[in-house]
Amino acid sequence: MLPELPSHTQEKDCIISDDELMSLHGDSDDDNPKRSIIFNPGKDLEDPTFEFLINMIFSNSKEFKWDVEVHAVMKKKDIKFLKNETQRSRAICKVPNCKWFIFASKANQDEPFQIKTIGPDHEYGNQRDNKTIDSGFLAKKYIEDFRINPSWGVKEFQAHIMRTHKCTLSRYQSYRAKKKATKLITGTKEEQFNMLWDYCAELRRSNSGTTCILKMDDNPTMMVRGKKRFLRLYICHAATKQGFLAGCRPIIGVDGCHLKGHQKGGQLLTSVGVDGNNNMYPVAFAVVEGELKETWHWFLTLLDEDLRISQILVRGLLFQISKRV
Repeated sequence: MLPELPSHTQEKDCIISDDELMSLHGDSDDDNPKRSIIFNPGKDLEDPTFEFLINMIFSNSKEFKWDVEVHAVMKKKDIKFLKNETQRSRAICKVPNCKWFIFASKANQDEPFQIKTIGPDHEYGNQRDNKTIDSGFLAKKYIEDFRINPSWGVKEFQAHIMRTHKCTLSRYQSYRAKKKATKLITGTKEEQFNMLWDYCAELRRSNSGTTCILKMDDNPTMMVRGKKRFLRLYICHAATKQGFLAGCRPIIGVDGCHLKGHQKGGQLLTSVGVDGNNNMYPVAFAVVEGELKETWHWFLTLLDEDLRISQILVRGLLFQISKRV
């Protein structure tokens, strides 16, 4: 059991109040200490001199916990949460005998989540071995940096964190942080699958004339959690289609290869042409369940419709016949 806190640190439920709310960056000159302050994560945490205040309001307990963790890392302090619930949350310093703590709560759903009590300042210096800085924290904090620079190396990321936050960080932690950030950016496989329809619609909108065929398995026995199973996807961009018809040689090459990744099985079918410089020119591709006669027939039929191969061959044949006649 946790030791009982002194009377001045006891957790107090949120008291209903009609006091006016204000922003920390407001223009008011009123110094009324009873007035509540709305936390602004976009500005407050960027200020190195920022400190939490009594009655400061947060959206919910999750925002409060995250902001306290970021603030602790900025101050190079190691903290832990003794309580982390929807209605209340309390953090203390991990250093023995340090009396710093912070407690926030809300009395009911209609009341804001706000800071009720804050203990004295930290009594000890910076903690280099800071357990708050783990892979999950780094992934969330640096997600935008990884989004802008996905090729950011693990070794370089590790050096940046150790230099910026003056802490110890293993290479494995850096690797896990990058992996988690990448997963947050790309989303889960289920989330990516649910975006296929939007992806096809965006292709047709942004490049009018693009052929994008998404085929699902109609067999009810193959449904997954009540949803149809993905079967095939064919894409032929309008720009590449027009480029092939306008400036490529009348030669088409097709091939297939196995797909590697999180999915199980599947093949990629492709078709390429030859441009005026004898370079390969991609025309269309399809993701299918396997390299089968049925899938090749489906792929080549759609390719024939896009490039009007049959029509061109028929016109060429008629032209040859007319010349002979």
